[in-house]
Amino acid sequence: MGLNLSAEQKSIVKFFNSISVYIVPAYQRSYSWDRDKCSILWDDLEYALEKSSKDGYFLGNIVIAKSNDSDELDVIDGQQRLITLTLLLKALSFFDKKNDDISESILRQDRRDKTKKKQVVRSCVFEKNDNEFLKQYINEESAEKITKNERQDIFAKNFTFFYNKLKEFSENKDISIFSDFLLDKVYMLPIVARDEDELKANEKALMIFETVNNRGMELSDADIFKSQLYNSALNEKNQDDFIEEWLKLSEFSNEIGISLVELFRSYMHIIRGETNEIRQEIGLRVFFTKNYPLKKKKYSIVMENLYKIALLFQYNTLINKNEEPNKKLVKWIQVLSEYKIQYVKYAIISYLYKNSTLQDDKLVFESNNKLEIYLINLIKFSYFHGSTTKTKFKFYEIIALAMQGKEYKFKIPHTREYDYLGSLKNGYILLANYLDSNQEPIYPYKFDKILYQTDIKDLDINWKNKEYYSYGETLGNLLLLDFTKKRKNLPKRILEYKKSSIIETSSLSDNLNEWTYKKYKARDKALTDKIELFIESDNAIY
Repeated sequence: MGLNLSAEQKSIVKFFNSISVYIVPAYQRSYSWDRDKCSILWDDLEYALEKSSKDGYFLGNIVIAKSNDSDELDVIDGQQRLITLTLLLKALSFFDKKNDDISESILRQDRRDKTKKKQVVRSCVFEKNDNEFLKQYINEESAEKITKNERQDIFAKNFTFFYNKLKEFSENKDISIFSDFLLDKVYMLPIVARDEDELKANEKALMIFETVNNRGMELSDADIFKSQLYNSALNEKNQDDFIEEWLKLSEFSNEIGISLVELFRSYMHIIRGETNEIRQEIGLRVFFTKNYPLKKKKYSIVMENLYKIALLFQYNTLINKNEEPNKKLVKWIQVLSEYKIQYVKYAIISYLYKNSTLQDDKLVFESNNKLEIYLINLIKFSYFHGSTTKTKFKFYEIIALAMQGKEYKFKIPHTREYDYLGSLKNGYILLANYLDSNQEPIYPYKFDKILYQTDIKDLDINWKNKEYYSYGETLGNLLLLDFTKKRKNLPKRILEYKKSSIIETSSLSDNLNEWTYKKYKARDKALTDKIELFIESDNAIY
């Protein structure tokens, strides 16, 4: 794709008073500049006015898409600054009332009908009602109605900030000094991508947008993907449907506490699994925009897949919270949730994705028995190999098997000395408790130590001859709780352990009154043996 680009530095007055209207496209993120950012902008402008008024101040690049048959320019990057500048100019208009350049930078009169005006900057963002706020405030004739606005949305807050700063400035200096500097000596560099139609112009501008972002500008991957999907919908003349679907997905992901980026990352692993890709993964943005462009699939299919993934994340969370009738699934999911490498999560979601269908926005699953076997094998693999990033390549293979409908069965590749220390110790003690078939799932659960260093002084001499670090973090000294732990001395904690609904914790409480080093060693070995037997056993269901 050839790039027809132009870039010419322009002062604020030339930028805003051109014949064009600047449109923030529907797929962009909503306006979000807070007071801190406005304060930085004001301080920079005030400093530049004082120290280098002749040289001026450069405000940065603006990336714009322009089709040849329209005077409306799509703002691909820079909308936050443009809306903020519009609010600043509106505030300034109340102090420099005779300056037509200011008013024309906000609302431009029709050439022939002076009673008609149009916004110079207009937002079409669909996730919030940005343009309703912007339109309301730039048409407001009373500054007090904005500054006294009880609701004080982000637009009103930023207007009020600039209004107060300008009021303070005007009490000490001639406001025209600031106006002339802002309009004539503050510059931006609009980079304009042109093409014969809107869609192609936007695609070219997005290429620039991504390049600028990769060089350090803070832009979200989700925004990039949203823009590509929006363009696909625009090409199919279904942008309204896309807006509705994206809002639904965005609201739902926020409700269940999963970021849109996390949904796309899980989707990437699903796609990699479908194509049996088990090599090192590439960056998320590169995967979707270069190696696997989103436009290869219809936007509606992509959105349906993303929504299904979001439902699977919700389902996984509900299982973890013990809100699933199959209690064995709850146990295995909870144990896997304590495994601190993210790839196990993608392996679970990928398996659920392959073995479920979406019917009327509801998930329909295949056999829970097969899922249980899969989860058990995942636990065996994960807790045998421990918490190491080297396991990710094996997870790639596990995901690929799941996405191709093939069985994954864990086999011990070699003998090893089990090491239960480190970040997986909580998962090990949870697993050891759940290997008791009579133990019901617990949620929420906590972890505790039987002995803290402060407890040793009250125990027999055998404990005092041992270094705390040698047993403090081992299985034999760890406990699973169904209540919030409190730092009490051991005798008081024993009374709480007796009341626990956790079988192992409650039964252990009687022994803790005379807790010897020998008893600790016996418990440590029993828990270790139980886990090793589980991992090395060929039994599928427990």
